[in-house]
Formats: sequence, C-alpha cells, structure tokens
Amino acid sequence: MIDNFSLGLCHALILLAAWRLLRAPLLDREPSPHDTPPQRKRRPRA
Repeated sequence: MIDNFSLGLCHALILLAAWRLLRAPLLDREPSPHDTPPQRKRRPRA
C-alpha cells in the first residue's frame, strides 16, 4: 500500500518541476523575425 508521505512527495516534486518550468525566462518571449542568431566565438587556429 502506498503511504501518504510517498504520494505527497511525488505530487510535490511534480508541482515544483511545473512551477520552475513556468517561471523559465525562455517562455517569456518569442523570437521576432528581426532577431539575429547569437554569433559563435571562433578560436584562432594554431
């Protein structure tokens, strides 16, 4: 039988993960067509 602690712990972890995903800064903006992709820094050749 599943006890209340393990059931509550699983639900609390799911809620924590959902809360952290919803607070992620990547969800706050959509890229516009005028945005440029980030430039990579190239290492100099030896």
